[in-house]
Amino acid sequence: MTQMRNCLSRANKHLFTGIFALFFFLLCQKSEGQSRCAVSHDSYHENPEQFENWIHELRKVPPAHRTENTATRIPVVFHIIHQGEPLGEGSNLPLERIEQQMTTLNQDFRRLNPDTLATPAAFLPVAVDTQIEFVLARQDPDGLPTNGITRTRASLSTYRFQDDDILKSEAYWPAEDYLNIYVSNLDGFLGWATFPFSDLVGIDEINNNRLTDGVAVDFEYVGYNPEAREFESLGRTLTHEIGHFFGLKHVWGDGGCSEDDFVQDTPLSSTSYQGQCPTDEVESCSSIDMYSNFLNYTDDACMNLFTFGQRGRMALVLQNSIRRSSLRDSRALGTPVMQANDLGITNVENPEDLFCDTSFSPQVGIRNFGTNTVTNVEISMLIDNVTLHTLNQELELNTGATTTLTFPSVNFETSANQDLTFQVVSINGVTDENSSNNLLEITVPPATRVPLPYLEDFESINTLITRTEISISDHWERATAPYLTSTDVAGQLNFHGSQRRLGEFHYLLLPNLDLTDVNSASLSFRYAYARLGLSDSKDGLLLMASRDCGVTFDQVLFSSYGEELVTIDRTITSAFTPTGPDDWQEVELNITSILDPNLRLAFVGQNGSNNNIYIDDIQIIETELQAYDIGITNVTQLPVVTCTNFISPRITVENFGFETINNYNLQYELAATSGQSSVSTELVSGGVEANSIAVSNLEDGTYTVTLSSNAPNQETDQDRSNNTYTRNFVINSESVTLPFRETFDQPDQWVTVNPTGNAIWTQQDQSVQAAAFATGDLGSAHWLVSPVLNTGSLTEGTLRFRMAHAQTGVANDRLQVLLSVNCGQSYDQIIFDKSGEALSTTTATTAFTPTEEDWREESIDISQYMIWEEIRLAFVFTNGGGNHLYIDEAEVFPVRPSFLRSFERSIEVYPNPAQDNFAVTLDMPQKDDIVVSLVDLSGRIIAQFREPNGLNQTYRFQVADLAGLYILRVAGENFENSRRVMIRK
Repeated sequence: MTQMRNCLSRANKHLFTGIFALFFFLLCQKSEGQSRCAVSHDSYHENPEQFENWIHELRKVPPAHRTENTATRIPVVFHIIHQGEPLGEGSNLPLERIEQQMTTLNQDFRRLNPDTLATPAAFLPVAVDTQIEFVLARQDPDGLPTNGITRTRASLSTYRFQDDDILKSEAYWPAEDYLNIYVSNLDGFLGWATFPFSDLVGIDEINNNRLTDGVAVDFEYVGYNPEAREFESLGRTLTHEIGHFFGLKHVWGDGGCSEDDFVQDTPLSSTSYQGQCPTDEVESCSSIDMYSNFLNYTDDACMNLFTFGQRGRMALVLQNSIRRSSLRDSRALGTPVMQANDLGITNVENPEDLFCDTSFSPQVGIRNFGTNTVTNVEISMLIDNVTLHTLNQELELNTGATTTLTFPSVNFETSANQDLTFQVVSINGVTDENSSNNLLEITVPPATRVPLPYLEDFESINTLITRTEISISDHWERATAPYLTSTDVAGQLNFHGSQRRLGEFHYLLLPNLDLTDVNSASLSFRYAYARLGLSDSKDGLLLMASRDCGVTFDQVLFSSYGEELVTIDRTITSAFTPTGPDDWQEVELNITSILDPNLRLAFVGQNGSNNNIYIDDIQIIETELQAYDIGITNVTQLPVVTCTNFISPRITVENFGFETINNYNLQYELAATSGQSSVSTELVSGGVEANSIAVSNLEDGTYTVTLSSNAPNQETDQDRSNNTYTRNFVINSESVTLPFRETFDQPDQWVTVNPTGNAIWTQQDQSVQAAAFATGDLGSAHWLVSPVLNTGSLTEGTLRFRMAHAQTGVANDRLQVLLSVNCGQSYDQIIFDKSGEALSTTTATTAFTPTEEDWREESIDISQYMIWEEIRLAFVFTNGGGNHLYIDEAEVFPVRPSFLRSFERSIEVYPNPAQDNFAVTLDMPQKDDIVVSLVDLSGRIIAQFREPNGLNQTYRFQVADLAGLYILRVAGENFENSRRVMIRK
C-alpha cells in the first residue's frame, strides 16, 4: 500500500543556536510546490517488521548463480493519461521524451550515467551497477506487437495521491508481466510507487489490489525537461520511484538518526535534502550523508548512485516477491509470433453472467490476432455441447481490430444451469491456425424465480452459481463445517494460502426471487472465520445487491474484513474449519428498501490469502414490520474529555419500519437544558443516515447527555426501546506547558470518567488506581485524562510512566494510551496498547496491591506529535474481569527514548571530561524558572540562557574552542545546583 507523507510545520518550533542547543530531529521537509514522493516508511503492504524480517531471512540463503554483468531485464509500459492535447504537446508526451526516459533509467541502474564523476569520493567504493535493465514491452497482453506505450484521455484534470485507483483504472496491463508506468498531470507529488511485499503466507493485499500495482509520475518529470516546475528534470523522478517499486526506502529512513533504510552501506541521515544540492561533505548523524543517492530528495542534477546494499535488496525482491519475480520471465520481453489466420473469441457481451428474461440474443466479442485481414468468419453456438446455430458473416477486420457479433434469439426455459459455448469454425474459409483462443464457454443459470421463504443450507448437492472478476478457478465450494453436528455442510471460500489472485472478488449468487406482493422482508445468515495467528491479512466478506438481475452489483448490504470478520477467540495456525456453534456468528438484515422485481443478491468474498470463510443457512423471509419505528444505532463525535465548550454529536438513525420516513425529530437533554431539531429526509425501510445536533456555551464540568429520536412522519413511534442514547463526558480546559511530570500524589489536573457508568480511577497511596477486581462491569472503558499539554518549543518528546497490574485467571484487562491533537475532541492516535498477559507485571487471585518489584516502566516516543501546539493524553483501562491496575510517575521528557538518562542526582553532565561538546540532563523535583550558566573559574560567564519550564530537559553545549575547568550552574526560585566540567582539547 502506498501512503502519503504527512508534512506539517509550525512557526514557533525553533532551534536554539550558538553554543548550546536542545536535542531535536527534523520531522520532515516539504517544498512550497509539489512534494517529491508519496512513498514513506509506512508504505508496506504488511507489517514493516514482517517485511524486513523476510528480507533478513532471504539474505541468509546463498544467491542463485548468475553470469557476471548479466542484467535482469524488466518489461515496461508507459500509460500516457493525457488531457486531450495533440500528440507531442502538454501531457500527451512525444515519443522523444519517453525514449530519453528509457535511456536515463538504463544509465542510472547500470551506472552508465554521465555524472558518475560527480559521486562524492567517500561513496565511490560502494557505487554500483544494479544489473537491472528496462525494455519497452514488445507484445501486449493479447500477444500482439506493441511499442510499449498506450495513450488514453484522462477522466480527471489532475490526479491526487488519493486518486491512485482512478488513475490506474484509466489503463492497465497485467502487473505480473508488465511494470506499469502511469504518466499524467499529478497534484501534490511528483510521483509515487507501490511497494513490493513478501511471499509469506497470510500477507495483506486488500489495500493493494494487483490492478493498482505500478508507478505514477508527473508528465513534466519524464525524460529531459529544463522547464519543469520544481527543478530541471533529467528523468530521475522515475529512477527514484522504481527504486521504491523494487523495495528501497528513502536513505534517511523517513525519520531521524534512529530510523534506518535497512541498507548497510547507506549511512544514517536525518534529512532528505529536498530542494538542495550540496557540494561539500555534510553530516547529520555523525557520518557523511549520502545526499547524491537516487533514493534521496535532492534535485535530479545531484543524484548519481545506487549502492551494493541497495542492489542486493532489489535483487532479493526481484527473485522472491510476488509480481516482481514474474517480470523477469515475462512474455512481454519477447517478439510476438503471429499466425496468418488467427481469430479469437475475447468475451461474451450478452448474456452477462445473469439475466431476468428467458429469451435473449447472444453477443460475442472477437479480435483478429493474425497478420491477414479477416473477411469472413464462421462461429458456432452450442448449448450443452449441442450445436444450436452457426453464424457465417462477412466483415473486414484488420490486425488487432475487434468487433461484436450477434446471434439469433435463444430461449432458455429450464430450471437448471446450461452451458453456452461459442467456437470458431473457420476464418477466411480455412481452419484457424491458432486453436487456443477459439472457444469460450459460460454457464447460464436459470431465469426461474424462487418464491419466499427461501433457504440455502448447502446440504443438498446443488451446483453453486458463482463468478469471479477474472476467468480463473473460483474459490466457492461446498465443505464440511460443523455447527450442530459434525457432518454439517456450508458454503466455503477457500482462501487459505491462496496467493495467486490476492484482492480478487469471488461471487456466490442467489437465485432470482419472486417478490410478488412482498412488502417487507428480512435476510439472515451465519458465517465463521479465523485468521492465521496474529497476521494482519484481511480476507473480506460482503453481501451485495443488484437490481438488474445480477449484471451489476452496486449496493453493499453487509461488509466485514480482517479482525472485524473473526468469529472465534482462539489462535489458528492452519486451514480453518469451524468446530461448533461458538465458532459462528449470525447476521440479520432488513432488506425491505431494496425489494425490486429484478433483485438479485450475492455473497462476495475478497481474497486476502489468509484463511477460509464459511457461510450457511441463508434465509430470506417475508416480515411483518411496524409501520413507524426509528431508532438510534450509533453516536460519534461525542467527546469523552475535551477543552472545547460545545458538543456536536453525530447521531446515526435507522428506519426499522416499513414505511418511508420523510421527517423526524432529534432531541437532547443535558443538565437543566434541552433542545430539538426537525430532520427532513427520505429514509426508506432499513435505511440509515446520520445528522448532528449542537449544544454550546458549556462550562468546565462533568455532564450526562441523553439523545433521542422520535415522531417519524409526526406519528407515534411504535417501538420506543431503541430511541435513546445516554453518555457521560467532561469539559476540562486545564493546561500546562511541557515538559511535564505527574506523581499522582494529588492529581487535581487529571480527569476521570466512564462514558457509560461510574469511573473506577481513584488516587491510591501516591499513585492512581483502576479498581477493577470483582466489579462486574465487563467491557466498560475507564478514562484517566491529562490536562492540555502545550508543546511550546519542543520538537521531541517521550512519555514515560510506571504501571503495575496483576493477571487474574484468564481475564483480559486492557490498557491503552490514546493521544489527541485537537484538545480532546477525538483521541485518534493509539500510542500504547497491551492486554492480558502482555499487560500484567505479576499474577494474583485476590485484590492486587503492588510491591516495588511489581512495577514496570514504559517509554513511548511521541516526537511526531510535537508539531502540534497542544496534545492531550488519555490512559484508558478496559475491564476484562481481572484485577486492579496502577499508574504512577507519568512524565513527558523533551527528548526521544534513546536519549533518556537515569541518574541519581538532579543535574548530570556527560561526558565529563568533555571534548568539543557535552550534555546536561536535569531531573528536578518540580518545574522551575531556571537560568543555566557555564562559567570559568574567574566567574566569567561563558554562556547563559533562561529556561522558564526547567524540569527534566537535556541540553547540549558546543565547546570546541574551550579548554580547562568550568562550572555548570543551574539556579531557580526553588532549586540551585552546580557541577564541575573538565574540557579538553
